[in-house]
Amino acid sequence: MRITWSAAHPYDSGANPATAAGRVGGIDVGIEVHEGNNGSLWYRVATPQGYLEPSPGDWTSFLNWRYWSYQYDNGYKPSVAAYGDKLIEVHEDGYGGLWFHTGTFTFISGVGASATFAPSGNPLTWNYYDHGYKPSVAVYGTNLIEVHEDGNGGLWFKRGTFNSDGTVTWSPAQKYDNGFRPSVAVRDYTIVEVHEDGNGGLWLKRGSFNSDGTVSWSPAQWYDNGYKPAVTLCPYTAIVEAHEDGNGGLWSHMGNVYWSSIGWETIVKYDNGYSPSLACFPTPNYGSEQFVGADGPTLGFEVHQAGTSPGAEWYRVFNLWNWY
Repeated sequence: MRITWSAAHPYDSGANPATAAGRVGGIDVGIEVHEGNNGSLWYRVATPQGYLEPSPGDWTSFLNWRYWSYQYDNGYKPSVAAYGDKLIEVHEDGYGGLWFHTGTFTFISGVGASATFAPSGNPLTWNYYDHGYKPSVAVYGTNLIEVHEDGNGGLWFKRGTFNSDGTVTWSPAQKYDNGFRPSVAVRDYTIVEVHEDGNGGLWLKRGSFNSDGTVSWSPAQWYDNGYKPAVTLCPYTAIVEAHEDGNGGLWSHMGNVYWSSIGWETIVKYDNGYSPSLACFPTPNYGSEQFVGADGPTLGFEVHQAGTSPGAEWYRVFNLWNWY
C-alpha cells in the first residue's frame, strides 16, 4: 500500500478548516468549513476529478471547487461530517457552548453539487447540545460520535443518532480519556480517535458502537509526537492521519485498521502549514464514473492554513494505491 499526494493549491481564506466527504446525484462530493471574519462560519463544496497520465503513468487528481464560499452560521473551531447526502456540523459559540447544525448535499443537473444547512426553528436540526471546546464529529449510517474537551484536560464523547428525517438525537456525554484537541473518525461500527497529551505526544484510541446504544473504548496508545492531529477512515480498512510537527511541517501516517490494532505502514512529510484536516471520498478505486482512463486510486483530500494566523487556505488530494 502507498499514498501519493497532489500538488498544493490555494482555495480560500480563513482559519481552522475542517473537511468531510459524501455522495449525491451519483457523484462523490466534499465539503470544507472554516472560520471567517468576526466569528462567521463558511462552507465550500468541491468534487474530485482526475486522469491517468500517459507518461510516466501517474494519476493526477484535483478538486473542482464551487465558485465561492457561503456563510451558514456563526461560531468557532468547526468540525463537519457526512454520510451519503447527510451533513452534520459542530462548533463552539465562543462562550463555552457547543452547537450542532445539520444539512444536506444537493445536486442539480447542469449545475452540479452544492450543500444546504437547516434553517433555525427546529431544535433537532440546529441547537446547543453540550458545553465544551474544540469539538470533532463523525458519522456512518445513522451512528454519530462527537468528542470534545471539557476545558480541564478531560475528553468527553456523545453518541448520537442521525434520523431519517434529518434530525439528530443525542445521548448524555461521557468522559472517555484525558487530553487535548481530539479528532474522531468512524466507519461501520469502528471508531478511531486521536488527541494530544499536552506534552507533545499523540495518542490513538479505538472504539466501537454497541448494539445496546453504548460505545466501548480501548486503552489509548501513543503513536507519534506532534500537534493538532486529524484522522479519517477510508473504504475497506485504510486509515490516514495528519498532524503538525511544531516547526511548521505537516506529516501524515497511512495504514490499515485491523481487528484489534492499527498497522501503520508509512509516515511522510507532505507539506508545510497548520491546522490540517482530511477526509476520504466514499467510492473506492475510481473508474470512468468521474475520471478519464483506467481505474484509479481511492481519493481523499486534506486542507490546512498556510500560516498560524487566519489567511490563505490550501488543499491537497491524496491517492491510496494497492491497499485492498
